[in-house]
Amino acid sequence: SIGKSVFSWNDKIVHLYLPEGLVSLDEDNFHGFSCLETVDLPLSLTNIKKDCFTYCHKLQKITIPKGTKARFESLLDKSLHKLLLEK
Repeated sequence: SIGKSVFSWNDKIVHLYLPEGLVSLDEDNFHGFSCLETVDLPLSLTNIKKDCFTYCHKLQKITIPKGTKARFESLLDKSLHKLLLEK
């Protein structure tokens, strides 16, 4: 897991690759990543708390494992559903 607000307010990271084995993302983990464009989420992720990606205005794509769209839609805020891309 990654604790609450650990990485918030970063203006340099453009792409996040979260490794397999990560199970949980806490509140505001990537809050305010102003340059973040893409995120790769692992199959092992089973919990994403509210506002994890708040104020990531440049976020364009969230890559998830093939066949997991419904599961990730249940984990993510509805406003992020249109960014999901199965690979």
